[in-house]
Amino acid sequence: MSKSARSRQQLQIGLIFLVIFGVIYFLSGSSTEDFTILGIRAMNRGEMNSAITEFRKALEKDPDAVEPNSRLGWIYRRMKKFPESIEHLKKAAAGRPSDPEIQDELGLALLGINNLAESEKAFRTAISFKKNEARFYNHLGMCLSRSSGRDREAVNVLQHAMKLDKNYVSPYINIGWHYFSRNKFPLALQWFMAAYKLDPGSKKLLYNISNTHKAMNRVYEYKRWLSLARNARDPKTF
Repeated sequence: MSKSARSRQQLQIGLIFLVIFGVIYFLSGSSTEDFTILGIRAMNRGEMNSAITEFRKALEKDPDAVEPNSRLGWIYRRMKKFPESIEHLKKAAAGRPSDPEIQDELGLALLGINNLAESEKAFRTAISFKKNEARFYNHLGMCLSRSSGRDREAVNVLQHAMKLDKNYVSPYINIGWHYFSRNKFPLALQWFMAAYKLDPGSKKLLYNISNTHKAMNRVYEYKRWLSLARNARDPKTF
């Protein structure tokens, strides 16, 4: 082997060892921020299990870090793992108490276990920091709709969400469900149809309309809307 070839070989070996030691150093010395960034990237790719792994690594470095706790709370709520979601969101809220998005997410997780009092408190806290956010009023209205004796208040709050964002379909659907759950089917249908004008392709909404016709013994309309629902788009999981 010539001297120049031997030098190139030694250089290549040196580079390989440099890369190996760099990887080892990275894995052993990554910070909370490093793992959080990796978790967010995994979330953006839709790889939620990988994201959970990275956020947990971040919390091993700093158990009270706001961002990984907040992100884990978001993921776990969508997995319907409400106790885990609440645990992480409470830690995130403790570290960043004036963040309305964390408070809103916490309210939704608490609503998942039907803790209406604490859920309402979280939504009202979110609203106190961001008074013109339609989503927060919609979520508060959902909570109030489940609370005994607060029907009028629930509808008023949901209608306020509509005033803040006329193209926001969720409060229309939630008023529809409010009346459906109380067997007021004509009123429920009225609000579901108003929602349909805003979002005619929603699979869930089409099923709502179909089921309302069924509850009203309108067999033809029930079957027609059921057929539309079965052929509609599926909602995204995340």
